[in-house]
Amino acid sequence: KISGGIFGDKASAQAENFKKLLLTMSDDIRVILIKICDRLHNMRTLESQPANKQYKIAGETLYIYAPLANRLGLNKIKTELEDLSFRYDHPQEYANIEHKLADTESQRDTLFESFTAPIREELDKLGVEYKIKARVKSPYSIWNKMQNKHVTFDEIYDILAVRIIFTPKVRANEVNECFNIYVAISKIYKSHPDRLRDWLNHPKANGYQALHVTLMSKQGRWIEVQIRSDRMDEVAEKGFAAHWKYKEGNEGEYTEDENELNDWLSTIKEILDDPQPDAMDFLDAIKLNLYASEIFVFTPKGEIKTMPAGCTALDFA
Repeated sequence: KISGGIFGDKASAQAENFKKLLLTMSDDIRVILIKICDRLHNMRTLESQPANKQYKIAGETLYIYAPLANRLGLNKIKTELEDLSFRYDHPQEYANIEHKLADTESQRDTLFESFTAPIREELDKLGVEYKIKARVKSPYSIWNKMQNKHVTFDEIYDILAVRIIFTPKVRANEVNECFNIYVAISKIYKSHPDRLRDWLNHPKANGYQALHVTLMSKQGRWIEVQIRSDRMDEVAEKGFAAHWKYKEGNEGEYTEDENELNDWLSTIKEILDDPQPDAMDFLDAIKLNLYASEIFVFTPKGEIKTMPAGCTALDFA
């Protein structure tokens, strides 16, 4: 329940406003895109507001707008909204993590260069057109993991991740090429059998596709490697706008993630059409669909359905 919390004394009115926003969004998704951009601008200029207003707006942003941005695949915006909210909600914790990230930057740079050197050599031999980037976990994601896993900053193994972004030789074979790259680099480094995540054949509901593997570095540290094509990378960072760009002129191609979005919007419409006692109960009803992690469930016919983590057999029925 969030009544009287981040929304303050006007919780019910704010929840009602959010309900109206989703109602409009379910008919025209451009509305929520504009609202998310407006909220990002507000967060970037939040420093000029009094402390009580900063806390309220930051909490509201983290509860509503960051998850919405994530659901639409707007990863860069989602991350910035989370970090800005974290900065105002927990200023001391934010400053501590920023300080630790700065202190360990040179170590990460050294590890990244030594870890990726043999990978570059192998990919060059295979004639792959690629680029390799370092992904540093955001302050909010680090803090969130510290809270959920009850670990310290130094115990988080995936603060540094490596992204291999390649241009497929044949666009239709990009999934197979992802696995070919994985096979090639797993000959260099030992892979962790329990940390392979196949988002290629089963994309996330926001359209995200990649192959995540975890490899043991020569320094004895596990490092996550994310393998994705240039198309997948653009969709991961820019969401469905990038997906539609690639679909232009290729009618019928890459429709799975678009269908996921339509399915989610249909779910939102169902919740909106279901009369709730009040706006706060409506927020509780929608929370599961907006925030939860996803799991894959097989039907008796062998079909795969995406469901929120924590759902029950009754939800599936």
